[in-house]
Amino acid sequence: MSLLYSTHPQHNLALLISFLSSGLLGGGDSESPIFCPAVCDTTLQTDGLWFYHDKQPVRSLEEMIDVYHKTVGRNCILELGITPKGNGLLPDSQVARSKELGDFIRYCYGNPVYKVSNATDGCGTHFMHFDPPASIDRIVLMEDQTKGQVIRSYQVHAKIVDGQTAVADLPWILVSNGTSIGHKKIDIFREAINVAEIKVNSTHVDTPRWRSVLAYLCSGLTNGTYPTTS
Repeated sequence: MSLLYSTHPQHNLALLISFLSSGLLGGGDSESPIFCPAVCDTTLQTDGLWFYHDKQPVRSLEEMIDVYHKTVGRNCILELGITPKGNGLLPDSQVARSKELGDFIRYCYGNPVYKVSNATDGCGTHFMHFDPPASIDRIVLMEDQTKGQVIRSYQVHAKIVDGQTAVADLPWILVSNGTSIGHKKIDIFREAINVAEIKVNSTHVDTPRWRSVLAYLCSGLTNGTYPTTS
């Protein structure tokens, strides 16, 4: 494997850091007795620049939301490069974009869908019953890892209300699935669905313990922004 070098020394250092910290030197081993949380590092500035560059744009809010879902939403610790200027102050553009991202997280994930009863059977299958049925467009799964990360794959099924069929007669429909959960997994559906029940089952090396299973309805960006906090 070879590295591509730039004529700019700061770019070369950033490239080396990225090479060493992005998993290019090897992936995880699900059979290993050693646990190490995944870490995902990326930049707030465009063009992958880690160090401060005058007048360098920051990445769009839409792009940073995608970064959040592909890192934190996939069981990863997000290390976001925010670069101070030579005088030690943070650029206004980076402060503003960071606040916008925080506003999005609070707006979208601050209030789960309530009026839900939760239960887990002896095999670790988790059930959610919505009374009344509720519209959701995503689910957030969190393993209780005090006894280890044990889920190897999972499936989320839903009983989707059609306004005609009794809940007991509704079929279970697969709405999302994945290969692991760990600290947090965010699954976003293609569109909002009106559900009466959710079932999460999994394959595992030991009976899984759930820290939480929560459903949300996030309406998305309105004119490029979310409601903000002062």
